[in-house]
Amino acid sequence: MLANTLRQSLCRCRPAIYAQILRPLSSGAAVQAAEAADPIQKLFLDNIRTYSKKSQASGGAPVDAGKDFDAKMKAEIDKLTKQYSTTTKGDLTKFPEFTFEDPKLQV
Repeated sequence: MLANTLRQSLCRCRPAIYAQILRPLSSGAAVQAAEAADPIQKLFLDNIRTYSKKSQASGGAPVDAGKDFDAKMKAEIDKLTKQYSTTTKGDLTKFPEFTFEDPKLQV
């Protein structure tokens, strides 16, 4: 009710003042609406937060992978190393580094 009264009185003012004062009022309503999310959305956000905590705790490794995953990963890396003869090129789990040099131009 106070917001409506304030809105009516501000309509008579300049539009810039009207927008600056009413922005905080409308953003407060958005925060209240976000807190009152449906239960499925809340469950989804909780699962994302849990996964984020597990991912940070594992130090970037796959979450809940286990020893079976590690064995399969090692086997695949060994297979790729043999297939592409990358024994001298480094680690296959990292993105390669490229260096480009500018050509020397004669003027």
